[in-house]
Amino acid sequence: MVMQEEATTVQHPKRIQYVALIATTLTYFGDSVETYLPAVITQPVSCELDLSKSKETVLALCYFVSLTASIFISIPISDYFGRKKIFLTSLYLSIIFTIICSV
Repeated sequence: MVMQEEATTVQHPKRIQYVALIATTLTYFGDSVETYLPAVITQPVSCELDLSKSKETVLALCYFVSLTASIFISIPISDYFGRKKIFLTSLYLSIIFTIICSV
């Protein structure tokens, strides 16, 4: 009885898969920075505005609720107008408001 070995082929990832991996990683990095941002700015803001711990907690809660609401709002909008248009509009508005805030 002769055993036949199955030929196994190793498929190497293509360049587009590496680009997709890097883009996904950068996207998650941006989301994690946005999620971590209240922890960084809450203390200086609470000192500046003389907020108590309970008001500081409400400030963080408002941030996370608005972040969650924006997800539920942005998905139907991006489905209606197209993801590319929404992405580019968001990018351009972010650049414009960054320039306005830095002046």
